[in-house]
Amino acid sequence: MVVPADAISGGVPAVDGNYGFVAKIAMDGRACTGALLSQEWVITAASCFPENPQGDAPARATTVTVGRTNLTGTSGHVARVTNLVVRTDRDLALAQLDALVSDVTPIALGATLPAVGASLRVAGYGRTATEWVPDQLRTATFSVASTAATTLAVTGDNGVDTCKGDAGGPAFTETGGQPQLLAISSISWQHGCTTVTETRQGSSETRVDDLADWVRQITYATDIALTGTRVARLQNGSAYLKDGDGAWSLQWDGHNNAVTKIRVDGTRVGVLLANGDLWVKDDALPTLGWLHESTDITDFDLSGQRLAAVNNGTVYIKDGNLQGSWTTPWDTRRGTVTTVHVDSTRIGVLLTNSEVWVKDDTLPDLGWLAEIDATTDFALSGQRFAAVKNGNVYVKDGDLQGGWTTPWDTQRGTVTTVRLDGTRIGVLRTNKEVWVKDDALPSLGWLAESDRTTAFDLAGNRIGIVQTGQCRVQSGNLQGPWTDLGQ
Repeated sequence: MVVPADAISGGVPAVDGNYGFVAKIAMDGRACTGALLSQEWVITAASCFPENPQGDAPARATTVTVGRTNLTGTSGHVARVTNLVVRTDRDLALAQLDALVSDVTPIALGATLPAVGASLRVAGYGRTATEWVPDQLRTATFSVASTAATTLAVTGDNGVDTCKGDAGGPAFTETGGQPQLLAISSISWQHGCTTVTETRQGSSETRVDDLADWVRQITYATDIALTGTRVARLQNGSAYLKDGDGAWSLQWDGHNNAVTKIRVDGTRVGVLLANGDLWVKDDALPTLGWLHESTDITDFDLSGQRLAAVNNGTVYIKDGNLQGSWTTPWDTRRGTVTTVHVDSTRIGVLLTNSEVWVKDDTLPDLGWLAEIDATTDFALSGQRFAAVKNGNVYVKDGDLQGGWTTPWDTQRGTVTTVRLDGTRIGVLRTNKEVWVKDDALPSLGWLAESDRTTAFDLAGNRIGIVQTGQCRVQSGNLQGPWTDLGQ
């Protein structure tokens, strides 16, 4: 009978310390195997969680042990599973852990379908030919017999097979000593497993080589926003908030309507949904909860008691009470707006023709000023204004009618994104490096702060980044350490 592969019938014990990414998954009455994909996520088989066909929190309390080849030892980590994300087209689930695993190297996802005849190493904590509940991780080599849209048929070398307890275990290549995950164990004839008399041999593995984008979508943060004490992140369409040293809290569940943008300023949090709805809440007024501010919104920003939004190319502003009325400082007769930024008394807009216009409400006689053209990004902070033009960064301090300086040009690299806060300015380059300088410390100049970065923000003496999908924050000294914030 083909059943979920729960250890490997004729494999060999893994050398202590090897394959630390392999995870032992345990719950009441059931055990499986998995593989650590990131500091907080393990990939495994959905069949390990039959009570959770839609995912969410596991119905049975579940623990994961990683970095412990021999389960009688004390190395590695034990964490609880708090959330499951299940694929509907194949036997696959992602399990989120309640604690970061920062000292075990995750396995990398491969991106190539293995050819028929290719050799894969399969690892698992399941039964063996003689042991019912082994304590030792075992591995064996298997050959790919055939491939399908979501599965691989594999045959173990020397008559081995996967057994109960191996479901979810990794099937991987080891090119140049670097493991790459191509599949996970699903079902098996369990040939040679203890108490099994089946003479047929063969296992079915669930393909993962085509799921890199899906895995990133689930496990990677995509945006970050900062204040002096708060951090907000966007991940898999949901919005999360972290106050001080507290834990992350879910602010908006995006399963039914994904969040596309999140902003935080002071006690206010705002989210823009994929359907164009804008919702804002003020944690200083908890009885109000989330307020539906508008529909058909394409961009928005927060600053103190000001809320700005773009609707059909027109800009609307709400000052003070979130239940108050909107004003319209810019309409499409002036040009169609794509992006709005607001900071204190200043508001800036980026038009479809790449012009940036800014006005300062403390200087009403000036009105809107055309500041710069050919712009791809801009930022406001107090009396400072920065813009990206042709990959260069231009800054204007003080008077909106004053001159520009060029603190960054393309000889240093091409800039895509600029951020300002106080005396600090930061840029994200096309090569995904973030560089920051503090004009209060001119002798330091520009400092390379991070690589592999897809989003960042500045707030006072804090820098927040999304680096390979993980949120990190640096506080104080620009040359200081980074803190992983987990998920």
